[in-house]
Amino acid sequence: LLDVQKALTTLSEKERMIVLLVDHEEYSYDEAAQIMGITKPALCAKLLRARGKILDLLGEGPQP
Repeated sequence: LLDVQKALTTLSEKERMIVLLVDHEEYSYDEAAQIMGITKPALCAKLLRARGKILDLLGEGPQP
């Protein structure tokens, strides 16, 4: 858990908010997009990138 919290601090404020809204607060993609003032496709893209960054930092991302 501590490693995930550290990884979250490396994200931008917007990326961190998106991850927290969807993964922690369990808002739907539509709700989170509305809260963030962005489209659902934009939210999904940012969420995918943010989750990828977290996995890379935890050493669980794709390996070459």
